[in-house]
Amino acid sequence: MTDSAKQSAEAKNSVGKYVYPLPIAICTLNSESLQVALSEKFSPEGMIVAPLRTENLGIEQIITFALEQPALQAIVLCGEEPDGPIGSFSGGTLLALKEHGVDESHRVIQAPGRRPVLQNITKSGIDYFREHIQFVDHIGQSDPNVMISAVESVRASFDACQASEVSVREPYGGKIVRDLGLPELTPEVDGRIVSDPSGYVVLSVDPVEQCLIAKHYQNNGFQTATVKGTCAKSIYTGLLELNALSRLDHAAYLGRELARAEAVLKRLKDGDEMAYFVQDADGP
Repeated sequence: MTDSAKQSAEAKNSVGKYVYPLPIAICTLNSESLQVALSEKFSPEGMIVAPLRTENLGIEQIITFALEQPALQAIVLCGEEPDGPIGSFSGGTLLALKEHGVDESHRVIQAPGRRPVLQNITKSGIDYFREHIQFVDHIGQSDPNVMISAVESVRASFDACQASEVSVREPYGGKIVRDLGLPELTPEVDGRIVSDPSGYVVLSVDPVEQCLIAKHYQNNGFQTATVKGTCAKSIYTGLLELNALSRLDHAAYLGRELARAEAVLKRLKDGDEMAYFVQDADGP
């Protein structure tokens, strides 16, 4: 890192902002085991090793991070591409972004992903990212040993550049997020409870059967159904099939309580005999 970059890092540290000090980072796309292996090797040295599973919001997060970190110059792409209902071909979309940019609708040109639209990043931010961030393409390579050697090689090349006093890029000074006139809310939470016309749900965790139980009641106290499952998703899927919820705040509340109940169930399955669940209680 050059003296100017160090001074910039020190200035940012003085106001409490995170500063990434290294010129390279690693993106393992959809390969979780590769991410774990490379993290064990490089994370203790401060190097970021992270996945990229979506070709839109995920890429926006990478662009935002890169624009805020002037020391970062290259991203090593490796691992298998995602190809599912949530994300597809995020690595190939990044390479297409580097090569071709975006059109007027902020869609990445010639991208292989299904929804490669960067709606929330400014055009100037995208252009700066394309100009200043390099990609080292090892997409499809999931062997940790091969990738450790590849990263070491990239790092050695940047170490040689730094020894030759190659300057770090100037920080991006423009807007990152597009001004779309979006509302920003900071709502106050009160203790009011509004009954759901569809009734209410009582949750419990059965330590013997090791399952979650949801009993649905009408507001007059009559029970209408029991749903059993081994995960939160199975419970809320059953409740939705029963049309047991009609208010969004009720659904949000049950989501929170089901997450707590699921955490207790996991502890029970892991052998924690003291784990128990009480609906509406604080803590797990």
